[in-house]
Amino acid sequence: METLGWTLLILGLITVALWIYAIADILKGSLDGQGSKILWLVIVLFFPIVGVVLYFLVGRR
Repeated sequence: METLGWTLLILGLITVALWIYAIADILKGSLDGQGSKILWLVIVLFFPIVGVVLYFLVGRR
């Protein structure tokens, strides 16, 4: 049972790190136009896991 706890902790840390990286990448300005930047920021903030996956698959160049 202790292994499950460590696994969940590591997955949680990876998720938070990717979330922060996506937000920083959006704010850095790699997107065209303010509208798309705001839209991606809202998606990533309100839907953290799905938003980050979508951003890295679709939103990033």
